[in-house]
Amino acid sequence: MSKPEPRIIAPGYSDEELYIWMDKKLAAIRQLKYEKDLNKELKESIVKSEGRIKDLDLDATLNIDRQ
Repeated sequence: MSKPEPRIIAPGYSDEELYIWMDKKLAAIRQLKYEKDLNKELKESIVKSEGRIKDLDLDATLNIDRQ
């Protein structure tokens, strides 16, 4: 059983105006997906970087006892 196609109700719009509107919407959807994917990658990169910083912080710590 297939679903019926969605309908857009746009009184007063020409086909060309609807095509332009749809094209802008699709471009925004694609850009949004790209930005969300990039954001996810950057967050993962930050987590990895913070782990390396923590390890290096421990490695770089000097313990000096001046008795």
